[in-house]
Amino acid sequence: MAEGSTTRDDVPVPHDPAAVTAAWLQQALGRNVLSFQRSDEVSTWGAHVRIIAEVQGQPAPLKLRVKIGSASVFGRSEVDYYLRDFVGLKEAPLVRCHHAAADGTHYHLLLDDMTDTHRIQDDVPVTGEYGRALVESVAKLHAHRWTRSPADAETIRTSCARPCEGLPRMLAAMEEGFSDADRARVAEALDWLPEALVLRAANPSGFSWVHGDLNPGNILAPISGPGQVLLLDYQPFAGPPISDQLAMSDLAHAMVLWWPEAARRMWASQVLEHWHQQLCSLGAGYASSDQLREDWQLCVARTLLVPVSRCAEPGAVTTHRQLWEMHVRRALAALADARG
Repeated sequence: MAEGSTTRDDVPVPHDPAAVTAAWLQQALGRNVLSFQRSDEVSTWGAHVRIIAEVQGQPAPLKLRVKIGSASVFGRSEVDYYLRDFVGLKEAPLVRCHHAAADGTHYHLLLDDMTDTHRIQDDVPVTGEYGRALVESVAKLHAHRWTRSPADAETIRTSCARPCEGLPRMLAAMEEGFSDADRARVAEALDWLPEALVLRAANPSGFSWVHGDLNPGNILAPISGPGQVLLLDYQPFAGPPISDQLAMSDLAHAMVLWWPEAARRMWASQVLEHWHQQLCSLGAGYASSDQLREDWQLCVARTLLVPVSRCAEPGAVTTHRQLWEMHVRRALAALADARG
């Protein structure tokens, strides 16, 4: 169980920010709340309530954040992230969770508010130091569940087929701004990928729990100076279990889709090596450097499932063009680099 977290059963899951009151907080913490200030925020995937509260027995006011999410969309995955998945992991790279619970429609997390010390990584330049700090945290989570059994062949094929429903729409949109060779490379990679993943699943080494969406908004790094990078928002959408993937897919997602190409070319090889060194120091890791390289190429190709999946959403091929186009270009560049 994450440090400080609890599953106290008598605490109701708030369905609306207005339900987060001083009385609710007192119930969740199990301690008297002496003063209570709040402000509300609404995000794409949930509501947030920021709290400053004086709590009996605390020498200074607590700064907290309540996240209210949709259990009907995400299930209880984010609750289990704190209460089940990393039980017993020392110094887990998670924000401290004081309480978490889910009901049939909603879930909540009562977390420390890290605004004073950490920030998400949108618009923060990528450096080698940041990359190494990121994978040190990622490796802790991967090593804790190393090695998991991969998904079966049918599940793997389904996990590729569903996002690829957007492929015809994306290829048609790529007639503008992309070459015929680019379109062919995308189609070829996504045609090759499912059976390559099925073949790779014959060897369970390298499969682990994965976060699945290490975009900059889900990564909290210290504002200044050294410190642990924290990983947020474990919210897998409905579909095949993302926990049965190659662990390296987290690195490819972060570095290929979200790092500028120049930063990826400069730092990815060093960061990948540092990730593997961290795994080995934690009793996990690859038996072969060849397998490490082959998995990187496979996971780079797999990143194409992200933009093609986005294009499967009605209208998104137009409204989200800037994002999926950036991801396609970065994935193609990284795939070309990986194949030499």
